[in-house]
Amino acid sequence: MATTTRIPTDVKPAAPAGERRTGEEQRVGGDARTLTISRIFRAPRPLVFSAWVEAERIARWLGLPGFIVVHQHFDPRPGGGFRSTMIEPDGTEHRLFGSYQEIAPPERLVFTHAWELEDGTTSPETLVTLEFFDHGGDTRLEFRQEGFADRKARDDHAGGWTLCLGRLDSWLLTGENKPQGAV
Repeated sequence: MATTTRIPTDVKPAAPAGERRTGEEQRVGGDARTLTISRIFRAPRPLVFSAWVEAERIARWLGLPGFIVVHQHFDPRPGGGFRSTMIEPDGTEHRLFGSYQEIAPPERLVFTHAWELEDGTTSPETLVTLEFFDHGGDTRLEFRQEGFADRKARDDHAGGWTLCLGRLDSWLLTGENKPQGAV
């Protein structure tokens, strides 16, 4: 059964005035075929990890503002997989899929990632490795995506993941981090 969640466009961080926003602590790097991102989230590791492996939670922050995320298949276990569609406000669809290689809560998540293209072909499959470290009660995420065809593909994903991780940061900071069924 497909899970659909409308991604809110007005999520604002709940950090008190004058307090440092953790999302500003992000480093992006890597070579032409590899993307690395290091980011601090003001939330405990189990919560940040669950935001990646629970369909209702990932749909709250994955994608750009105004997108709707529909999960056609979501089976987060080693050997399981996912197939999702991100739908833009104008109806344009972006289909992605992958398989879970390793799940070690709340420390490590490894999965493949590819896009289904308009002509029916797929983008090159990349491997995403997420490592979650305790950072004084907060969480440091070390994100690595490797196997890009070229620097442009890597840079496109850097922009997309940076926006998505910013949305995750905002979602975690609002306190609205309990799963709420599909909308």
